[in-house]
Amino acid sequence: MRLVISIARRYQKVGVNLQDLVQEGSLGLMRAAEKYDPSRGFKFSTYASWWIQQAVFRAIAYHSRTIRLPVHVHNLLNKARKVRSELQSELGRQPTDDEVASKLGMEPEKLSKILRLTRKSISLEQPRFQQNPKDHGQESDMVVGDMAIVLNPGEEDVSPENVVDNNLFHADLEEMLTILGDDEKTVIRLRYGMDDGLSRTVTGVSEILNKSKAWVRSQESRALRKLRRPWYEKKLKEHQNSLTS
Repeated sequence: MRLVISIARRYQKVGVNLQDLVQEGSLGLMRAAEKYDPSRGFKFSTYASWWIQQAVFRAIAYHSRTIRLPVHVHNLLNKARKVRSELQSELGRQPTDDEVASKLGMEPEKLSKILRLTRKSISLEQPRFQQNPKDHGQESDMVVGDMAIVLNPGEEDVSPENVVDNNLFHADLEEMLTILGDDEKTVIRLRYGMDDGLSRTVTGVSEILNKSKAWVRSQESRALRKLRRPWYEKKLKEHQNSLTS
């Protein structure tokens, strides 16, 4: 229960009673206990943290948005989530806000403004756990609104188990990148779209960083050599199996 309370306290200023957050987080803890598989190699506290967070985020998304947002805005958000999901299936990638807006028949600026405002209606800067879930006492800059949108509360096509696996997968990727230099890390993140889901060519990265293509290739090659380690390959293989099983 201490883990539940610790997580819930981080989000008690977003307009939801702390007791309610603890109650929802406890449900997440119970779910984690039911689903935990020691053979997967994760510590229970690591695994449970994601389930507790998910339960807390859903509670915040439900209570905060239901209370604070006008009905027509809430309906628009639901439509936008549905369109985003459809476009992702069609395009094989995360659609841009402009593409979603076009499908909805509205101005991109208007959709972007609504998304920004609704995220602020939950919390402007409420932190999530550090990308490495083992550091569950630390914080990162991902806002609650972003996480709530990712989780799509209320939609049946989102598997909580997949959310956990996905988050742990990205956590391990982030941990791997810590062995890289700053330039190497920046190139890899841009090249493979680790922050926005959009992979880029060497030319594209060189233009963003205002560096030569030879420099980008050099940084990428050096980074990939460092990442070719047996332990990393083993972790990636484990995640690949869990995400495709």
